[in-house]
Amino acid sequence: MRKIIILVLIGLFSSCEVKLNDFPIPKDLIPKDSMTLILQDMMVLENYIANTHPEINISPDLMKKSGDSLLSTYHISPKRFESSFQYYGTQQEEMIKIYSEIQDSLTWKMNQLQVGNKD
Repeated sequence: MRKIIILVLIGLFSSCEVKLNDFPIPKDLIPKDSMTLILQDMMVLENYIANTHPEINISPDLMKKSGDSLLSTYHISPKRFESSFQYYGTQQEEMIKIYSEIQDSLTWKMNQLQVGNKD
């Protein structure tokens, strides 16, 4: 009897498991290349705010307002960004590629700035 209960519980737990790849694709999914640019700008913005406004109680509100402003320059609603971000977050390989592209781009830009400052 004990073995049956354990098997039933294992079956229930495994059937309740949320699979990352089962997350539905949003109808208004932001294309990967656009999402990469938006996330890159968000990262730069977040870093700028963290360095210029280190006060913990100011930064979250300022980041939200600044992030919404950034999204408006891309003509993207916060809701669309959030649903797209959640979707890409479930696609681990895609998200790794996105962040790798961002890292490469920011590294290249930093190198360009350093080369330009040597003149």
